[in-house]
Amino acid sequence: MRAEQDDEQSAHFLAEVAAGSSRFSGRTFAHLRLAGQELGGLTFTDCSFRDCVLGGAKLDRAVFLDCRFSKINGIGASFTGARFERCTIEEAAFRRADFYLAGFVDCTMAAEFEESFFVRAEFTRTKLTYCNFAKAHLGFTCFVDSWVIFTNFDDVRQVGLNTIDEATVAHSYAATVRALEMTAAQPGYEGSRQRLLKATRSLTRLFLDSGVNPDMVHTATQGTDMEHTEFKPSAFISYSAVDEQFATALAEHLLIFGVQTWFAPHDMKGGRTILEQVTQAISEKSKVILVLSEASMASAWV
Repeated sequence: MRAEQDDEQSAHFLAEVAAGSSRFSGRTFAHLRLAGQELGGLTFTDCSFRDCVLGGAKLDRAVFLDCRFSKINGIGASFTGARFERCTIEEAAFRRADFYLAGFVDCTMAAEFEESFFVRAEFTRTKLTYCNFAKAHLGFTCFVDSWVIFTNFDDVRQVGLNTIDEATVAHSYAATVRALEMTAAQPGYEGSRQRLLKATRSLTRLFLDSGVNPDMVHTATQGTDMEHTEFKPSAFISYSAVDEQFATALAEHLLIFGVQTWFAPHDMKGGRTILEQVTQAISEKSKVILVLSEASMASAWV
């Protein structure tokens, strides 16, 4: 019976769109099944979306104003050029979704964005809490006056330099400090505390990789539990044996400026294979520096 009702509601909505309706206001959309549908250019104002399936749907250039999203399956959906203003998004799965040129203004979000595409996107005065951006593509995206806490950026694929303003850095670390103080005061919250610190490390890597001044990070974390976590910029140097003299000089120069550098002659240890150590080092460092020369380009490793 429920499935029939869901199908009927979905068919009714699609019929409205087919008839030319493009603006929807004050509506509650529950249990809609719109996977793969073409819904670009629609405008929703003060609407609620609850337990809806939008997987693979095309919502390019859609506008959402004062809307609420809960229990949404938006896996693989396209929101290219979409606009979200004053929206609340929670318990939503947008894995592998496309948010190219999408904008989020004054929004509150707790959602799954693993492997999603956020290039030339915008987050302005937006709170990202308990979000997961693991393996997402990020590049030329702006974070302005926003809050980021308990959010995972592990293995993010940077396709361009992001812009992150000082207010976002300050808000994010201040909120993290408050959360750490609360978990420290509550017995049994050590697991949450460690997850928060882990998320903060991935956030810091994003900040530093996006060009945020390390001094700004240090100032924001000084005197807190985060001060002793790994926030310094780091690098893995990849080079040909022919270029070892240059690579050695480069490593020494970077160390002078406080960049923690993994350098094979100094850091390679016995007891583990070269591949194991190199793979771990690359995953832990925030930058990979390739020393390219005629000799290195002729190497079988290239």
